[in-house]
Amino acid sequence: MIIKFYYSVLDYCEISRYPIHVENGIKELGIAEAELAACDYHFNSSYGLDGDWPLTFVLYETEYGEEIGRFLIDREISPSFLARKVK
Repeated sequence: MIIKFYYSVLDYCEISRYPIHVENGIKELGIAEAELAACDYHFNSSYGLDGDWPLTFVLYETEYGEEIGRFLIDREISPSFLARKVK
């Protein structure tokens, strides 16, 4: 089952709502969905990559519906390293 919900980022543009599609049968929106919204915002918005985290995300069931919950989300930077042998 695919569900659709919306999120906004209060720190940048409270009125813009972005859609998210999730493939599971969740009964209510919560922390996991807020983290999905943060991931979407990080990778699909220039503000997400360059912004000052933590950010406040708001979840909505519909594009024009009432707020379901607010979540303060911080971004962890996990560097990865790749070694190559040289002479």
